[in-house]
Amino acid sequence: KQGLVCDFKYIKLKEQKISGTGKGNKGISEGSLPVTEELHIITFTLDYRYRGIECQLQTSTLPVVIVSNANQISSAWASILWFIMLSRDTKNQLFFSKPPAATWAQLSTVLSWQFSAATEQGLDKPQLKMLGEKLCGPGVSSQSTITWDQFSKEATESSPENHSFSFWTWIDGILLLIQEHLLQLWGKKLIMGFVSRKNEQRLLKRKRAGTFLLRFSESISSGGITFTWVDFKNDGEFLIPILLFNLV
Repeated sequence: KQGLVCDFKYIKLKEQKISGTGKGNKGISEGSLPVTEELHIITFTLDYRYRGIECQLQTSTLPVVIVSNANQISSAWASILWFIMLSRDTKNQLFFSKPPAATWAQLSTVLSWQFSAATEQGLDKPQLKMLGEKLCGPGVSSQSTITWDQFSKEATESSPENHSFSFWTWIDGILLLIQEHLLQLWGKKLIMGFVSRKNEQRLLKRKRAGTFLLRFSESISSGGITFTWVDFKNDGEFLIPILLFNLV
């Protein structure tokens, strides 16, 4: 395909802060948002001359998040996912001044897509059901709502008190675990992964000794997998979760 390609080897970003104006904005500005929720748009402008023809070409990126530390990447990507899922205005840089809630139908689609993009294997209905119940409770439906804080900031019920973490932090840790150590097993659907302890016991009940399943630990933020099996007493036993750094 023919086209104009530019390689910017020494590009420097010059930030221009924007402030909300108009009725109801109350002076909201980018500066009042966490750095991982500040959306930036990079605009490229080119004055073009060719055979006596002069024109100005301009194009803008979709909103991006600019971080200065690697530990901000996970939160920044959560912001991008939430924005793409819910914003109709691709240039709304103050989206996170009042982020809208998502329905479970919307979020479940995005989560499955994220797993498909990162691990080449999306999430099936039982896995999504477990995640929906983890966020919204046992009565979750397609119209159940999840707030931005529930998704990315509030501690999950299963996280330890001395090391609380959000739903997204937990998901991101599992994605990294799969990518680095479990890609083949996950791709072959040998890992059930998202199974609640209650459902785990139901699945293994009355199974023959030696039957086991693999599930992701709900108390580990950096990615952990545990094995649960049926012993000769026909009762489920489980191992202490194997963590990401144990698999290196």
